[in-house]
Amino acid sequence: MATPHLSSSSNGVRPVADPPLSLDQRKQRLAEVLRTKVEQGFSVESQTDTEATLVTKGRRRYFGILGSDADTRQTTSIDEQGQARTRPL
Repeated sequence: MATPHLSSSSNGVRPVADPPLSLDQRKQRLAEVLRTKVEQGFSVESQTDTEATLVTKGRRRYFGILGSDADTRQTTSIDEQGQARTRPL
């Protein structure tokens, strides 16, 4: 099996890959991201150790006068390097 090759930078020094985060570290990072999302108006619909589905409610319709935006749903996950990935559902 071939070993992965990391390309050299312009100064000739090879970048060092960060070790993967532990599950506890990923859980903590997700909690931080979710705290921010809740402050932005999202609600947590469901959650696992490293991923959560978030929803934010659209505008309400009152007596048919105001338009109604659909709810916005997205999933946020934390990868092994601690990076948050958010994508719409």
